[in-house]
Amino acid sequence: MTREFFNWKSCGEELVWEEAEELLEVVEHSYPTTFQKVQIRVKPIRSAILEDFHATIKRFMGASVDALTREQIASLPEDLEELEEFKFDLSWGNKRLDMVDKLKFGNDPLHKEFMPLEESLEPLKATVDMQ
Repeated sequence: MTREFFNWKSCGEELVWEEAEELLEVVEHSYPTTFQKVQIRVKPIRSAILEDFHATIKRFMGASVDALTREQIASLPEDLEELEEFKFDLSWGNKRLDMVDKLKFGNDPLHKEFMPLEESLEPLKATVDMQ
């Protein structure tokens, strides 16, 4: 549905589409409401917005919890908010960011359990990095 929904092929951006298609279809399958209200009629603008959507979601979903810094977690909601102005439903992304923030930097019981586990893995990470 994503290809037809965005009419990407007719935008003359087939190469970009091939790169983004898999990620967009995963998002659409996992979070079906993401694209439901998006209506961008001007093809060049639609292409640019979809490329931005792809880059943002790829950066967001491609980063491990361990690798995310507080600054990255703080900047991602701004990026998601900007995309929401075009009617993307990114409530799922905001929930995931909130969960990651609480898990990594929060004071809840999960964080208290997570930190000793993470610290206990440091020697193993050093060994893996050396190989």
